[in-house]
Amino acid sequence: MRKFIIAGHGRFSSGLMSAIELIIGKQDDVLVLDCYIDPKQNVEEDIDKIFNSVTEGTELICFTDILGGSVNNIFMKYIDRSNIYIFTGSSLPILLETFSNKEVPWESLKNYILDIGNKGFCLCNNISKEEEEDF
Repeated sequence: MRKFIIAGHGRFSSGLMSAIELIIGKQDDVLVLDCYIDPKQNVEEDIDKIFNSVTEGTELICFTDILGGSVNNIFMKYIDRSNIYIFTGSSLPILLETFSNKEVPWESLKNYILDIGNKGFCLCNNISKEEEEDF
């Protein structure tokens, strides 16, 4: 079984999820964690609950917003657990492609996510008309 989580500062995660569901539909196996919205929220405790609820044999693929940010740093505490995979620098193209290919075996999915991430960020002024047509 495979589950996903999107976590980030403010309403970053729920904003991405809103766009994802508008484009590809409801995603029942994706948990969204908006952090630091409520001053009473204990982000570390919320993340701990998520990781402690993962059943054995479940792959948890995590997407955080900023490498070295507080949310990502809390997730990194769980990096050594089996079947936990943490990506950072999340974007709409990466998540759309990931959630559209959920059943792909892990090694292929991992490489695909990294490839999309590397190709998805570019300076549009540098794209020729011919390359544009390939998108």
